[in-house]
Amino acid sequence: MKHVHLSLIPLVLLACLNSRAAIAPDQLFPEDCTLYIAFSDISRTAERWQNSPAVREWKSDELRDIREWLMEDGPMAELFGDAADDPSLKAMKESIKLYTGSFAFGVIQGETWLKAIQAEMEDETADQLEDFDLNAPIENLDAAEEDEEEGSPHAAPAFIKHLVFVAEMGDNEAAIRAINLKHTKDLVAEEIEQGAKSRFSEQKIDGVDVLVIETRYEGETEFDYTAYLDGIEISSGSESALRMMIDHIRKGSAPQPLSGNRDYAQAKAQAEKHDVLVHANLSTIGQYIQKQMLQKTEPSPLLGISPAQIAQALDLDALAPVTATLELRPEGIAFHSNLGFTRQTRLSKVLLPYVKGAFPRPNFIPKDAISVNSLRVGFAPWWDSVVGLMGALSPQLGMMVNMLMLQSQEELGFDIKADFINALDDAVVYAQKMSPDGPGATDGQSTLVGIKVKDRASIERVIRKLSTKMSPDGGGEIMEAEEFLEHKIHSINLGLPLAEGDAPTIAYSFIGDYLVLGVGADDLVKSAVRAWCQPGQSIWQTPEMERALSMLPDEGSWFEYGRVDQVFKIMGGLVSGNLVGGLEPGVDPDENADEDKLPDMRPLSRLIGQAVNSSTMEEQRIFNRGFLLYPVDR
Repeated sequence: MKHVHLSLIPLVLLACLNSRAAIAPDQLFPEDCTLYIAFSDISRTAERWQNSPAVREWKSDELRDIREWLMEDGPMAELFGDAADDPSLKAMKESIKLYTGSFAFGVIQGETWLKAIQAEMEDETADQLEDFDLNAPIENLDAAEEDEEEGSPHAAPAFIKHLVFVAEMGDNEAAIRAINLKHTKDLVAEEIEQGAKSRFSEQKIDGVDVLVIETRYEGETEFDYTAYLDGIEISSGSESALRMMIDHIRKGSAPQPLSGNRDYAQAKAQAEKHDVLVHANLSTIGQYIQKQMLQKTEPSPLLGISPAQIAQALDLDALAPVTATLELRPEGIAFHSNLGFTRQTRLSKVLLPYVKGAFPRPNFIPKDAISVNSLRVGFAPWWDSVVGLMGALSPQLGMMVNMLMLQSQEELGFDIKADFINALDDAVVYAQKMSPDGPGATDGQSTLVGIKVKDRASIERVIRKLSTKMSPDGGGEIMEAEEFLEHKIHSINLGLPLAEGDAPTIAYSFIGDYLVLGVGADDLVKSAVRAWCQPGQSIWQTPEMERALSMLPDEGSWFEYGRVDQVFKIMGGLVSGNLVGGLEPGVDPDENADEDKLPDMRPLSRLIGQAVNSSTMEEQRIFNRGFLLYPVDR
């Protein structure tokens, strides 16, 4: 028996030497690729999506009217109608379950891609909407009679021409190749029938069999290449990109692969079970834009600022790569993303003013709010950064800003920076409420804003100054105060001769360490005081919020939360033409019947329950983690 095992050793070694481990697409794409989008396992993701609660609800009887309207009469009807007969989509539908791993696409020739986009954007004779319309029909441009002013539209946008697709096929190469071969021939036949000059051929490129679609347009010929090598499918409209990927596959990796990029690897590690990953190399894009702008020194006639001055002030070359992931989970859809800069710049100080520490959770946000945002932000540093950026853009612009500040100080009677900005602390919370009765002064959408203050006396002086300045006679009082649960609520009456219901109510109160301002419903600030004073009335104490918070890290500088289901219910009722409340009072619904009216959109609330996101700061970058949570009863 031992002799038999020993005799198998040479065969096992030979099999190992002849076999090749699967190469992940992020090893084939170079580190400096401009764009990279990948499904970690496309067949698994497709199965997860089809079995997700959202898709099951979408196929349910409750959403039949919405589904039929979208597919047959609504804005998606034409798209879905075309998709049903599109050979490329047919091929994808048939082969998607055969792919054994990642399915990725992106741009590896970044500068070429950016130059092509720049040329198209600067082409004054081209129709920009048509250039970037991914669903534009193929035309026989040789025979087309075009207006000279419109010019000759490009056959395809630059974005499409320079994309490279890479997919892992494993042992299913023959089956996938057969499917693509059939539908490629169907696609060429369809294009010829539409008047395009297309042809299909099989060629050898660098010793690899390649399927080639060639389409001739006025002034140019476009190609679409598809090759199969070592269990990997490659497709591109660029022959040089195809050759590059063939070389990387044969060598087992790109010279400097994307998988070795620190930012990419960190983002990928944060979501190991992701379904979709998007990596945008803003460094490459920022450096290209910076280079182009620095060459343009002619100042604009409006502000006298040249593109070169803007580039020097913004430092766009400091933009860092951005990576985002999506994961389909039983409880919802999880998101991770990051955004930031490679170094601190004037722009980074303006765009990322957040300070480290847990976001505030003051209890004055009512439990019936449909959304709440809470963040820790340094108001004074942010203000200085904005003013500094204006001065960096142009000394004249900086002087203009300073003059406006001095002028406003004389007119208002207080210094915006010293008396207001410096009196604020590092926290702000804002929320929205919505009424199903429609827009108006006492219903519709209302906004509640709470800003933490560290010098209440200074803020009160500013409010009194503004009150005096805004009064009709320049010295009267426009505030009406009332006591409510031991809090003084000030309502602002601007004295405008508007009919009842035309103007929203504006009110404010100091609640705890916060200045709380309400715009909209009459009792908005009262509801905030009530939530603060009475246990169980705050949104932070609701089961929905507790569930959302349990999905996130304990600390975050910025928190976002929204009741998507409630928005669907309220807005769905408002936009649906067949609902009571959408008709004029006293009008018989049957007499107001209209075939073009929207279906009842409120059942869309069955798809998504809450949206939640938390962001943390780390070395000039902000990392986001969020969820779209399915309703708990689904």
